[in-house]
Amino acid sequence: MAQTRLTPRYYQQFQCIGDRCENNCCQGWSISIDKASYQHYLKHPQLKILAREQIELTRTSKAHWGTIRLTEQGTCPFLDGCGLCSIHKLAGPESLSNTCRSYPRIHERFGEQHQRSLNLSCPEACRQILLSPEAMQFSAEPWQGKESAQPLPRWSEQLHLYCMQILMWEQLSVEER
Repeated sequence: MAQTRLTPRYYQQFQCIGDRCENNCCQGWSISIDKASYQHYLKHPQLKILAREQIELTRTSKAHWGTIRLTEQGTCPFLDGCGLCSIHKLAGPESLSNTCRSYPRIHERFGEQHQRSLNLSCPEACRQILLSPEAMQFSAEPWQGKESAQPLPRWSEQLHLYCMQILMWEQLSVEER
């Protein structure tokens, strides 16, 4: 069986609503910074001082090089007065750390399937998943990655495939699925 990537419509339609969000993701949780992003911030004329002061280096791995120290209010110190990310605003979206660039997107693997989803801790993701009538429409395309599949017990793979087919069955309403 060939590896596939399964993507729900809500994943494709998701867009961050930024300062309009009622529960900004840049507060109350640990924000990991990868090594490449940290080094990029140190080279940026408007971000380097804040990066030195507000990123605690852990050097656990290249993916987890540091953690942003939150303010006393529990928010990211890189947020501006309007609730927007100053890294995004000053250096562009490509400068965001892996954590900030990917959230709330989730990529999981189940045997031969690579699945995309959104984290329900994001209010806009919840709206996309729960309120869009097309939310449970999926696309499946061949996986182009280099990772090899992990073998699963046959019954597990069949049960999972059956559940995914129910979710993709367009003759049923979202509620019935």
